[in-house]
Amino acid sequence: MKLETTNIPTPQQGEVLLQTIYLSLDSYIQGMVSNTESYRDQTPVYGVMDSATVSRVVSSQHPNFQPGEWVLSHNGWQDYAPFQITHNY
Repeated sequence: MKLETTNIPTPQQGEVLLQTIYLSLDSYIQGMVSNTESYRDQTPVYGVMDSATVSRVVSSQHPNFQPGEWVLSHNGWQDYAPFQITHNY
């Protein structure tokens, strides 16, 4: 693992920018970082660790999501992430 600092991304059309507030630290993560068989794909070396998150919408390029709203997503272990909305809510 490594800690990496990058610029906060800007959401594109149909995306929202999410700020992770809480992230899940479930036991399945062990299988994602080891060489054992797992029902989850392994995380690449230095890749973003997948995890469920509770996030806040920071900015939005989607008509159904407004800044300040709270969402559940799978952004993984990162402070900010653009998220493509693929369903109409």
